[in-house]
Amino acid sequence: MKNDQMTFFVGILLMVFLGGSMPTMAQLPTKPLNIGVIPKPQKMAIHQGYLVLDKYTSINLPDRFESLATYFQETLFEATAIRFPILSSKKSVDANTAICVIYDKSIKNNEGYRLSADAHQIKIMASDRGGVVYGLQTLRQLIELNNPLWGHRYVMIPQVDIEDAPQYAWRGFMLDVTRSFFTLDQLKDMVDRLVALKLNRFHLHLSDDQGFRVEMKKHPELNAIGSWRVDHTTHDTRINDVWGRPVQKEGEVPNYGGYYTRDEIKDLVAYAKLRNIEILPEIDVPGHSRAIIASVPQISCDPDKKYYVATGAVRQDNALCPSNENTYAFLDDVFTELAELFPFDYIHIGGDECNKTQWQNHQQCVDFKTKHGLKDDNELQSYFIHRIENIVNAKGKKIIGWDEILDGGLAPNATVMSWRGEKGGIAAAQMNHDVIMSPSHSNYFDLKQGQPLSEPNMGYAQTLLSDTYNFEITPSVLTPDQRKHILGTQANLWTETFCDMNMVAYMIYPRLFALAENAWSPADMKNWDDFIRRLKPQMDRMRFERIPVAYSVFNPWVYEEGNGTELKVWFESELTDPVVHYTLDGTDPTASSDSCTVNEPFIIHQSTVLKAAIYQDGERMGDIVTRHYAVHLAAGASVLIRSEEHPQGVSDLKSKLTDLSYGEFFQGGDTHWMQFNEDADIELALDAPQDIKSVTINTLRHTLQLKYAPKQIEVFALTDTGYTKIGDSGIMLENGIRGRSYLTFKVNCPAQGVDTLRVIVHRFPRVPEGYVPSIVGKSTVLCLDEIVVE
Repeated sequence: MKNDQMTFFVGILLMVFLGGSMPTMAQLPTKPLNIGVIPKPQKMAIHQGYLVLDKYTSINLPDRFESLATYFQETLFEATAIRFPILSSKKSVDANTAICVIYDKSIKNNEGYRLSADAHQIKIMASDRGGVVYGLQTLRQLIELNNPLWGHRYVMIPQVDIEDAPQYAWRGFMLDVTRSFFTLDQLKDMVDRLVALKLNRFHLHLSDDQGFRVEMKKHPELNAIGSWRVDHTTHDTRINDVWGRPVQKEGEVPNYGGYYTRDEIKDLVAYAKLRNIEILPEIDVPGHSRAIIASVPQISCDPDKKYYVATGAVRQDNALCPSNENTYAFLDDVFTELAELFPFDYIHIGGDECNKTQWQNHQQCVDFKTKHGLKDDNELQSYFIHRIENIVNAKGKKIIGWDEILDGGLAPNATVMSWRGEKGGIAAAQMNHDVIMSPSHSNYFDLKQGQPLSEPNMGYAQTLLSDTYNFEITPSVLTPDQRKHILGTQANLWTETFCDMNMVAYMIYPRLFALAENAWSPADMKNWDDFIRRLKPQMDRMRFERIPVAYSVFNPWVYEEGNGTELKVWFESELTDPVVHYTLDGTDPTASSDSCTVNEPFIIHQSTVLKAAIYQDGERMGDIVTRHYAVHLAAGASVLIRSEEHPQGVSDLKSKLTDLSYGEFFQGGDTHWMQFNEDADIELALDAPQDIKSVTINTLRHTLQLKYAPKQIEVFALTDTGYTKIGDSGIMLENGIRGRSYLTFKVNCPAQGVDTLRVIVHRFPRVPEGYVPSIVGKSTVLCLDEIVVE
């Protein structure tokens, strides 16, 4: 915030002492306040002094770039609130023309530009419209970083010389508009977000199990049926999982969805094209096709079955029939209309996660494989992809598919979008196919971007800002010729767990900055610490404009290890050697609170509310992270676990249930959780008779992995006559809902003089009907980490 504060006071002083009039050069600061452009330009020379722009400043563009004039003017107006007049292209440049666009054929990259700002004039030089657009975006950043008080009578531009061009031709972002539907205006807003960071590909995921989102004249049933579903979208953060939505029932009326009309698509394409962005449409086949099948069941393997557009995720009955010629005739119609609407050279045909069970059980598909000499279902899918490529090529387009299109043999001219790591992309490049690197571990923006318990309950894994920034787009194992096939990179935002643009903004920022710099700037120029230094003012600016951004990278990660008596606590961070300030009394930390560096442990001996934040130069960098640690009455207690096999119990002297170590949200690799395949019947022997008030159970829910929250929790105290119930949660049927979350359940059980407790945690014995068919009826499990007795 220091830069913003400095600029604030500079602006106020100038306005007060100069009465809002034009300042002289002597009255301006002698050094630039901020030149932290993202993505980082290839070359940049910084000079002392500023250029000042005001309402008398004009814009001049040559004839060849005249179509950009209004966009140029409006972009600067958004940044400054000054509508700079546009000079006629015939008018010669004079002293009042402070912003000049110049055609320069010596700039060979059609997205490259040069920007020069001296005391009198700004020049943007380019050989093509893309370079002009990106020079403008750099200029806009220089304005916004140095003039945070929007609406001045003038703005100040640091004097710089910049020479810049992208490292990769494909710099993309995908938005899933099937799981959540966004309006045309919201898509235009996304286009503006992308061009601001010099991204040039906008991938629209237009069809999936949950909806079909583009108007089709020849097959209106795709819109009348396939574009609508029953609204089981949930905002319950305890669930927030596409797998948790109940399926549509007979008689329910679809009420959520929509589609883009042909005119809206044409409008969006033109809007993006002006900003040097190509729109890539995707129709996902042969899997992920429930919305299509619900509309046209004749091209499924069971045409007599009743299909509904999926409310949540499905894994069965969602693949087209590859042995039916009507399938290809139908898709020829669809891709014909798609090619008419989207002028880009490519069409994305999906090809991922196809459940082939239907094909295995369909005699026509079995016979089809025999007839065509296909040895398995992977080769049957490969046959399908080859046929689709021929259809798309006939429209003058090339296909892109997710890396599953490699399975069974790659189509001759296909481009592979590698999402399951880099392996598929490497294999495709070694086969001399073009590749777009988009691995989930670094480029999936629907995943969490910080420590799970400090993040909103979305995403099944993590993609940290550092993962995105440090991802090596071109694998080093490739030869120089194979490396030429790496077109670039792309981020993907799947929208199963949110449906509003505020959350979209939170999930993409600041990771979109990292992706943009990784795709644009030369690899040998990348520097994590320098990127973070430039990133913070950009994020503060966005927060000032009330754009939701995630400060996760600036938050400490909190870890603890208990031994049944006390907890050892330490911090970790993505940042380099940050200082963490913390309190242990529940108050918010300040720059003067106790501090430590990362991996510098300290001990907690009693129940504590820990609050921590990272500070730099007296400024809090991110959010305050809170953890509640209970050094409770059963800490270190001996544990006896009863089971059907051992009804008298098995002693667990160093139990995970009383060691004061608390499990992470995601269980993978976390040894603090204890898993039960039946009801958990647990006896706790306290050190001495205690007066107790409550028992709290921490549980993990991940129902796709059969982990369910408890159905009921009963608490008993041992008396002279045996166990007496002292607390009962009651039947918690709501815990039978599907989802993915960390849950805590507290049972009030006031009792005096208790030295032995028995806690029975009942599970839902089997996965109920109405869920993923492959796991319905399977036995569920409980995951517990600590039984807190207070």
